Amino acid sequence: MKTGFRCRVSDVRKRVLGSGCWGLGLWLVTCHLSLVTAAFSATHVTATYDLGANPHVMATVNGHAEYGLVFAQRNKLVTYNSVEYGPTVVKSYLDANGHLNDSNGNLWLDLIPNLGATPGDSYYVVTFNIQGRIHAEIWVVPDVATVSADVCRQAQAPSSTAPALYYQFLQQAGNNLPQRQKLNLTGRVSCVDNAGQLRTDCTISGGGGGGSAPLASPTVSGTVKIDASSSDPVVYLKSTSDSLLAGKASSVHTHSENDVTSLTTDLAGKAPLTHSHAESDVTSLVTDLAAKVPTSRTVSTNGPLSGGGALSSNLTLSCPTCEVTGNKNAASGYAGLDASTKISGTQIPYGTGANTAAQGNDSRLTGAEQTANKNAASGYAGLTASTKLNAAQGQEVWSVTDLTDYSATSGSGATALKATISAPADAQCLVWSAAGSNWVNGACAGGGGGDNVSVNSTAASDADFDDSTPAAPASALNVKWQKDSSTPNNISAYIPYSAPLIVTGGNLTSSFTAASTDTLTNKTLDAEAAGNILTTASRIYMIAAGCDNSTAAAAWDLPASGAAGKACLGSGARFGALTFADAATSAAYNSLRLPADWTGNVDLTLLYTGDTNSSNNIRWQVSTACVADGGDLLSPTFNAASASNSAGPATAGQRRSASFTSVSVTNCAAGETMFMKFERIGADAGDTYAGVAQLLAAELTIRRAQ
Repeated sequence: MKTGFRCRVSDVRKRVLGSGCWGLGLWLVTCHLSLVTAAFSATHVTATYDLGANPHVMATVNGHAEYGLVFAQRNKLVTYNSVEYGPTVVKSYLDANGHLNDSNGNLWLDLIPNLGATPGDSYYVVTFNIQGRIHAEIWVVPDVATVSADVCRQAQAPSSTAPALYYQFLQQAGNNLPQRQKLNLTGRVSCVDNAGQLRTDCTISGGGGGGSAPLASPTVSGTVKIDASSSDPVVYLKSTSDSLLAGKASSVHTHSENDVTSLTTDLAGKAPLTHSHAESDVTSLVTDLAAKVPTSRTVSTNGPLSGGGALSSNLTLSCPTCEVTGNKNAASGYAGLDASTKISGTQIPYGTGANTAAQGNDSRLTGAEQTANKNAASGYAGLTASTKLNAAQGQEVWSVTDLTDYSATSGSGATALKATISAPADAQCLVWSAAGSNWVNGACAGGGGGDNVSVNSTAASDADFDDSTPAAPASALNVKWQKDSSTPNNISAYIPYSAPLIVTGGNLTSSFTAASTDTLTNKTLDAEAAGNILTTASRIYMIAAGCDNSTAAAAWDLPASGAAGKACLGSGARFGALTFADAATSAAYNSLRLPADWTGNVDLTLLYTGDTNSSNNIRWQVSTACVADGGDLLSPTFNAASASNSAGPATAGQRRSASFTSVSVTNCAAGETMFMKFERIGADAGDTYAGVAQLLAAELTIRRAQ
């Protein structure tokens, strides 16, 4: 190079990124008076990039098909070989194989080196548009003839305080190691700059050059003693190890029986580790087993003996109700039989008192009647099933003493009673005939001939109304019963009456009858009039929840824990419901004041549905508690609950009902506050509905006496 003219070259080329059109190209040359020799010596930068699948031509310039556009621009003005170069933009492209090309079709891009130029912190920003994918790279170009873009590419731009070219790859024996910002070498290391290869070559040696390396330890790297240089080696050379191991068996090896002294001889005649024996191989085993009972044998017992079973375990036989032979003929024992299977006479308590037996020669048995004489001639008469004498056993003619039940003078002499009863008829009486001086059958005697009384349309004779003797008081009716017309005023009494009872012409009538289906027209039932009581049934309908579009609210009271939920139901008519989960106990409360005329009987009906198609039962439970004035409203005592297992909806949303009759209202009275607790006992064995029960309302029925 010769000094001469000093020139500043500014190469400005503009191109629209991503288009195939060149902009304005302007060369500006500013020369200073001096001698000039050509100093331009660019570095060829080569690179190959991935174009992706099915790449297309992005632009065609000067006949060159461009598959990627490349723009390189130096960050600042530099001086290289005494020539100043401005922050130029250099255009290039990628061919169909992804190779970097200059504008003339060469497989490189010529760039002024950054290394060797001043200032030393210049670099290039290289922008790529590859098939529409745009990215940028930082290059620091070394002062060599040809270099790969892999060597130029930097992770960050250089600065005035940092080297322009960083170590991009760390190699061990030519193989890349992981990249880091710094490399720290210790020990015996010798490094030489290899500018031609753009790397630093370091050699790690074992000794010399300033002293011996330390011996290796668990925490310090260093040298080790080997058997070739020390009588107390730490490491044996492979040749030494091979010599020591020669002829030695592998740590994993096998032996044959012949390798073990006398093993074949000792094993001869021995049974295998796994073998079997017949019973006959064991001395006396067959004989001994023949005398044994197998454990499958069973002992069978019948009552009163118990405790039998298989002999596979110990058995204990017992007979709690059996007698032992030592108790035979003993006190509090049992009586034995003699040789003729009879109880000995000495075992029988004979006597004439209670709990004693009579012997065959007992005087009490002398002359006793035998059953063979029953209903026999000269025997005795038996009784019928109704403990009466059979008519066949009676006499045609009974004596006077046979009729003592009728009268002491029941006949004259041996008059026959049966003969005097002729053609008896229904409702006839047996009466005394003074004329015949005997008992005869005939019509029963009549009454006193008074007025008849009709009760429920049935006549009852011999009763007189409104008789003057004795006189009945006002609003009263005199009644007289007579034995017959010749014996008046035997019995008389009077009974009071008032409307609607009416006496007309001696007859007592009523304007209406009880337990009838009469229709009352234009009648006034005054429940508040003195003496009137009208019992009615009142029904109170209580909805459980309400719904505002999709927001549900409970109409009943909910407890702090175990509370029923609430939900909005229905796609047409919207309504609220309290929800009771499966397998849990959920509750809700309501209350009211019992009316002052409440009579004490309460029925309840629940209306509900469910979210699951199932007719399995839901366990509902209802209980009550009442509080009077002065009572504790905060913790009332509930009565025993009434429960019902009621079927769930066969189809979800189907209406179902559960009825409770005569709910327990112990200690409740009219005018008191009655609390009601409604529960589902989902964990109860009777609750088999596997879904959420949805309670709509409850209807309360109470009785009122007005």
